[in-house]
Amino acid sequence: MQIIISKITDQVLFGLLLASALMPLAVAKQLAHPFTTTKDLFLRVIVALALPIAVIVWFKSPKLPRLGFLGWSVFFVWLAASLATVFSVDRANSFWGFAERLTGWLTISLFILWGILLWRLFAGEKRRRIFLGVWSAVWLIVAALAVLERVIPGFWAQFHGEGRRSVSTFGNPIFLSGGLVLAFGLLGVTIADFRSKKNRWLALAAAAVIFGSALIFTETRGAYLGALAGAFAAIFCLALWSRRRFFWIGALAAAATLIIAVGILWILRGNPAVKNAPIIGRVVSIFNGADPSQIQRLQLWGMAFRAIKSRPLFGWGLENFDTAVDRLYDPNFTRFGITNSFSDRAHNNFLDIAATSGIVGLVAYLVFLAALVYQLLRARKLGRLSNFSAAIGLGGIAAYAVASLTSFDTHATYMNLAPLVALIAALAAAPRAAAAPEMTPQHGYGSSFSPVIFAGAVAISAGLIIFGTIPLIRGSRIVRQAIGAASGEELSRAAAAIMTFKNPYRANEEHRIANEIFKDVGNDAERGRPAEELLPLGEKLIRDAVARRPEHFASRFTLANILLVSAMRGLGSFEAAAGMLEEARTLAPNRQMVDYQLGNLYLVQKKPEEAVRVFKRALSLAPDVAVSHWDLGRGLAALGDNPGAAKEFFAAWDRSFGINRPREEINLANNVLLANGDLSMLLYFYRKWSEHEPDNSKIFTSLATVSAMLGDRVQTYKALQRALQLDPSISSEVPDFLKKYGLPSNFLTAPPPHE
Repeated sequence: MQIIISKITDQVLFGLLLASALMPLAVAKQLAHPFTTTKDLFLRVIVALALPIAVIVWFKSPKLPRLGFLGWSVFFVWLAASLATVFSVDRANSFWGFAERLTGWLTISLFILWGILLWRLFAGEKRRRIFLGVWSAVWLIVAALAVLERVIPGFWAQFHGEGRRSVSTFGNPIFLSGGLVLAFGLLGVTIADFRSKKNRWLALAAAAVIFGSALIFTETRGAYLGALAGAFAAIFCLALWSRRRFFWIGALAAAATLIIAVGILWILRGNPAVKNAPIIGRVVSIFNGADPSQIQRLQLWGMAFRAIKSRPLFGWGLENFDTAVDRLYDPNFTRFGITNSFSDRAHNNFLDIAATSGIVGLVAYLVFLAALVYQLLRARKLGRLSNFSAAIGLGGIAAYAVASLTSFDTHATYMNLAPLVALIAALAAAPRAAAAPEMTPQHGYGSSFSPVIFAGAVAISAGLIIFGTIPLIRGSRIVRQAIGAASGEELSRAAAAIMTFKNPYRANEEHRIANEIFKDVGNDAERGRPAEELLPLGEKLIRDAVARRPEHFASRFTLANILLVSAMRGLGSFEAAAGMLEEARTLAPNRQMVDYQLGNLYLVQKKPEEAVRVFKRALSLAPDVAVSHWDLGRGLAALGDNPGAAKEFFAAWDRSFGINRPREEINLANNVLLANGDLSMLLYFYRKWSEHEPDNSKIFTSLATVSAMLGDRVQTYKALQRALQLDPSISSEVPDFLKKYGLPSNFLTAPPPHE
């Protein structure tokens, strides 16, 4: 009987670990975050089921190999994450993870446990080959989906949305690209193990085409740089180790090609056709220092450095970079829009780790990378890896490290790091005489079996299912129901359900549903539920979220917005909304958005003096932010100061103000500039406005009028032609227009000579 049980437990454990290779394909659109949450749930279930069985199998098996340098480095990474969680500014968030990212202590620990399970599995060559074969096939499917969604219109549209960049089964191009660069390294090591050299090269070439195409379609610049670095690292290692002229020639040719390509891209970086091209445009933006995304990355890095300086030892805590951003916000970050002013990652993995886990975490991470490279080289030295396999493995690590300079760790990187570390650790382990070639256990439980340890493993697994898996599934489904609610009644039911469901992610879920209610009311209750019913429900939700996360800025700001809308509809007081905005300010003193909303509140209350005061305060934080000038212009217009308002509106447009504003605000600026009588300023305003609303005939009619008043015939001709193209019905008014401004009757058929 014991022999049968031994075989069953061994096969079940192998089956579970083999099933875990399917993790990258896990997607469930019934959940709030169908990509990340599903994969995390998949991991939790696999580890929960495998852990007790692994305890049984391992106590019946020969001794495990020593951990070695790499194993200890992983332990120190886990220890640093644990310390960062203990000393976190929000321990619950650090432990459980933010509901959208789910990369808190629990998930990191589970990936490490999964890696340990794989490490033991990889001690046997046959099962290692089977797992890596399935893993490689799964990632080839992931890469192929990324290619198909770009090549076939409408493919994967239910998950892809309206974005242009490929997302495959990860829902985010940055996540996907980070996984691809590591997965190719692991896949390359697997392919390099083929006995047939011909099959090896064919398989590697095919994989390179599929993975390369998928990576290109993600349009992720950091991953491009990482892939180049990985390729050069692999070629250089092959040239160094093999001493064959072929590889040296290849390395020099690749370097020369890269230098020429960079030179061409540098020359073409300002060409409009190149800049607007789908893929090449993303590449040339690397050389554009004025590119908004690059400027914001540098600003984020600056905030990350300040976060490290303020909490240097253990950091702000896992999943709490957004809190650091709120407290240490750079006001110039608002320059490119309010909606772009939030970030929960530093977009540099090294800075992100240092900010959230402190110097302790960063040192542990760097030691881990060094140990990974060291053990890979050791496996090569022991003859466990060929030169070819080792070179590709090093290339994958180099690609990951370089890509991490502009990216961050996600489930996609963790689920490739775990098997890569397990593989290298297993191959680099010193041979032992007693080691068995496979994971198959000895018969019988042996004297070393401990019922206490087994009971502990069962308790951990049960706790993981009861407290960490079921609540996440149910809560995520409720949020999805709220987001997809077709009626106000469905939205109300989802809100009521989340308030009665105790779970560790409740504050995040309440915040998400409250935002959905706020959005619905802002769209005039498009789901058919009156605001009088929805707003009190949204307020109750977000107040509970604030109580659970009192230091969370976004929750308080959302509560203030709901209170403001309630006051505007006669369901609350403006004083309560203003008070909550002031509370939110204490959590993010440099965020102008608080003053913007407070100024809006005062404008609604017909208190323009107060509105101007707070708008000026926002402007003083960063004078180059266009939104601050625009809102100050609105405040001055309400005061009747048209010259001052005109100056601020002009300053906003002069700073490339490219944010869509409500039509009433645009009309206000138009009226102020007209009343001020500065035609050159008005012409500039209409030109800018026409860029943002190129299909609005009235704008082009106004642009033609002002151009004619200024005597600019070329601009008049262009604007009038565009206005007629958009609205042919105004053609009857054209003769009077031409006569009024002294233009010939054949003006539209005979363009100005310098046109």
